[in-house]
Amino acid sequence: MAEVELNPVFEGFSRKIGDLVFYNRAGDTFVRRLGNYRDVKTEKQMEIRNTFSAVASIWKQRSNIMQASWNKNVKSVKISGYNDFISTNFSLQRNGEPIQLFKELGREKLVDLTAVPGNGGEINCTIIKPAGSENTHLTVFSHKITGGIGSDELLRYDAGEAADTYTITGLEEGGEYFVYAVLTDAVLHEATKVSQSISTRTVAGS
Repeated sequence: MAEVELNPVFEGFSRKIGDLVFYNRAGDTFVRRLGNYRDVKTEKQMEIRNTFSAVASIWKQRSNIMQASWNKNVKSVKISGYNDFISTNFSLQRNGEPIQLFKELGREKLVDLTAVPGNGGEINCTIIKPAGSENTHLTVFSHKITGGIGSDELLRYDAGEAADTYTITGLEEGGEYFVYAVLTDAVLHEATKVSQSISTRTVAGS
């Protein structure tokens, strides 16, 4: 890969000329040679694609505060919050571990989260908050585990202010789930501050 100077008309775009591809990344323009692409769809390739697709889908469907928490914590102007989210969570997702939904943005993370099976299709969550967090808002998420890894969909639950317990309902009876929890300064879609997410793994009651 080589760095090149392009006419300003091309800046900010990807452009193919012959077998060369010009593209812009973090304000710099690069060129690479277009290789021969074979979509062989091996089992390993499909596993990688599905993992990437699931993680990318979670980024797109979540709130602005989640994305802001990643964007504010990147350590280089050449790395976006999206890239950091994908690189952090790709291996976690592929290994069947809970992903990291939020990074800390002005709120201390929860001390502990436990989740146990409740009645049919329910998960009972118990939360221990850090000291001095009485006026904070709690949000809980369920993440269905399919084929040993998290699915591409998260379900969000508003647990309200000062909540120490929350029961998730309407889940697949006997289904396995990751459960996540965060604290914010308001309901999630209005929040400007959020804690790092914590997670656990459990089964919905049957």
